[in-house]
Amino acid sequence: MDYSSLSVRDPSELVVEATFFLATPAVFTASGATSVITGVYMHANTYAVGGDSIQIDPAFVDGSDCDISDDIGDAPKATRASQTVVHLETPSSSFTAYFPELLLPSIEQVEYSFVAASDTEPWAQHRAIVGNVSNSSSPSVTVQFQVPVRGTVTIKVAQAVHGVPSPPGHWVNAYSGLCLDTNNHWTADGTPVNTWSCVAGANNEVFLADKEGHLVGQNSHKCLSDAGCDDGAGACIQPCVAGKDLWSIGTPDTNGRMPIRVAANQTMCLEAAGKTLGSDVRVATCATPLSLSQLWSVA
Repeated sequence: MDYSSLSVRDPSELVVEATFFLATPAVFTASGATSVITGVYMHANTYAVGGDSIQIDPAFVDGSDCDISDDIGDAPKATRASQTVVHLETPSSSFTAYFPELLLPSIEQVEYSFVAASDTEPWAQHRAIVGNVSNSSSPSVTVQFQVPVRGTVTIKVAQAVHGVPSPPGHWVNAYSGLCLDTNNHWTADGTPVNTWSCVAGANNEVFLADKEGHLVGQNSHKCLSDAGCDDGAGACIQPCVAGKDLWSIGTPDTNGRMPIRVAANQTMCLEAAGKTLGSDVRVATCATPLSLSQLWSVA
């Protein structure tokens, strides 16, 4: 593949093995018909591209039956990864590993092991927590211990195995109790978003955060945008573009509510305009303290 692009539209049932890529990555593009990659096997490839081995459309949020691993290059992307976290000098109750090499936003499977620094370390209960990718540039896993310990934790993760089952993505406004909604299920560029009654299984109300910071609509496969809407005031959906329309999800408060801020301008928040069905969703200056209309929870 010397200087010749491998561009795959809606990757499915694809095998790329023991291939050399010179000055060109593999490129996965989405037609808008799907948000998952399926049956992709890429193994033992070598990439001399000076960057990511695979460039993927941010519309892809999940996958199934995929194994991308054991490639060679400056920044090989993968659906399998492992990291080792060491705390041998100072006891710690938290061991966190980041996985920037993962191709997709969601970690589906986690395995970990703990080796104590010595037999004097205390016995401790422990658990693994998958990080929220919207709060970090990379997916992460944190192994938490009931008491601080010294030792080594090795974490193995996998994604796109069977697909993440029904991830939460209904964004409920704290002021109205209504859900962020793609108006009338429309998927056209510039379709306004509003708030409506939360309906289980309604994919027009599901917006999933990808690892770059987009909020991608499950039914439209387009990104929540703060610009380009017909009336120039409310939020809408637009095609996902790398580096554009990025959001920053704040840390939840004790009630699980969090602000959704414009990533490039942390002083601007996503806000529900009212409590009635069909109320506009818009971007407004973040209040101090944050108003209920600017706080959202995931259900």
